Formats: sequence, structure tokens, C-alpha cells
Amino acid sequence: MPIGVYDKYILCAKCEKKFDLFDAYGIDVLLKRFKEYFCSVEGNRLRVGFESNKVDKFQLLRFFIAVLWRASVSTQDFYRNVDLGPYEELAARSLTAPDVPPVFDAVVSCWTEDSSRVPMTALLDPSRDKWRGVNAYRIYFGRIMAYVKVDRRPFPDEMRTASLQTNSKTLVVEREMMSSKEYQVMKFTVKRSEENAKIFRSVRNMIQS
Repeated sequence: MPIGVYDKYILCAKCEKKFDLFDAYGIDVLLKRFKEYFCSVEGNRLRVGFESNKVDKFQLLRFFIAVLWRASVSTQDFYRNVDLGPYEELAARSLTAPDVPPVFDAVVSCWTEDSSRVPMTALLDPSRDKWRGVNAYRIYFGRIMAYVKVDRRPFPDEMRTASLQTNSKTLVVEREMMSSKEYQVMKFTVKRSEENAKIFRSVRNMIQS
């Protein structure tokens, strides 16, 4: 849906407001004022990502955890792949704790701007990943993706150097859309939608004739 997936049965209105601070901050940093927070990082004269000293890393991490917790407790089919299990309660507590427990960490990436031929804002459902055996979830926020670790083990070294818990700066790594597995999923979805549309049109024409 254009407005996203909303589950009105998770929280009462009073409790829902407790997430407003995290949501507002995540939206401001990642969607509304990304270019004000971040500056480009180049390697071999090509941009490889972005970095920032302005972002509150742990507030951003709490935003990711807040989204992940709601996905875990939701009954919406869109979030069927998210199940925090024994870490569900810890995720909820970490939103108000002084420090974010090391169970949770995140690496952030974004699609390159030259991928504009395809819909970078496509809303894909969250999926579960394993990075050398370490459990994480991939969550999409338009052009931005967050790989949120939910595991007592740390990220592999390559991931940890860019993570919110480890790096002194907030890093966003650029990715190519056209060579990604997400692009293949999008192509398959579009193809299936077109095939379904043909079936419906054929049945409709038969009924109306």
C-alpha cells in the first residue's frame, strides 16, 4: 500500500505515542533531511556511500528496533518473516533503557541514485538474513535499507566496522539496484502481477460476453 502497512491492533493510542519520538527521528534522518545529515564518501573517484557526525546513532538504532518489534508482534502477513522470539521483550525494554544492548546492532545501506530506472521506493517485506551464522533482519525504508542484528554474537568483522554500535560515525553504504537480489524479486513480482491481470481480464471478458 502507498502509505505502508499499518496494524491497528498492536497498541492502544496512548502506548502508540511512545513510539512517536523514534519514528519522527528515523523519518527525519533517513527520508526528510538525509542530505542535511550526511556527506558523500568517495573511493577511486566514485561515491561508495555517506557518513555523518550529526546523527544520534543510538536513537536511530532504537528506531530500527521499534520497527522490528512492531513487525514481530504484528499479525499482518506482510511481517510474517519477523519473529524476535526470546528477544521480543528485550527489544521493547531497550527502547527506554540507558544503553542499547549489544544483542541489537545495525548496518545501513541505500540504493545508488543512478538506479532511478527502477522503483527505489518499492516497499518489500522484511526478510531474515544470516551473516556468517549471525541472525539479522533486512528492513526497507524506501531508498534506505537497515540490516538489524538480533543475536548475542557480533556482526562479522566487515559488517561490524560499519555498524551503529561500533563505528564512531553513522555510515550508509551504497548498493547497486540492478545487480541486487531485490531487483530480481521485483521483476518476478511484476511478471506475476501481469500474468494475474491477464487471467482476470480473460475471465471478465468471458463473463461479460
